[in-house]
Amino acid sequence: MSKGFESSCVITCPSPKCHPIPIDHVVKFVGPDHVGSDWDGISAVPAGLEDVSKTPSLTARLLQRGYSERDVKKILGGNFLRVMRQVIGR
Repeated sequence: MSKGFESSCVITCPSPKCHPIPIDHVVKFVGPDHVGSDWDGISAVPAGLEDVSKTPSLTARLLQRGYSERDVKKILGGNFLRVMRQVIGR
């Protein structure tokens, strides 16, 4: 995780105005069409996102922070599927 990031904020922050989650940072640079989320290849996870069973918590947090349902769907798998379709030609 990035220096200064409070991982507990991801799930437990009572306000959508608390410290940004890492997804916010990336979306600001590349937009929601180019962001994905998964649990592969990481050695540490934020509190409350220990495994894929916590996806509903991440979904709720993104919606709370003002992401549209469409953008949440993209971030949680839609972008990956779109890229794979482009790569394999379907």
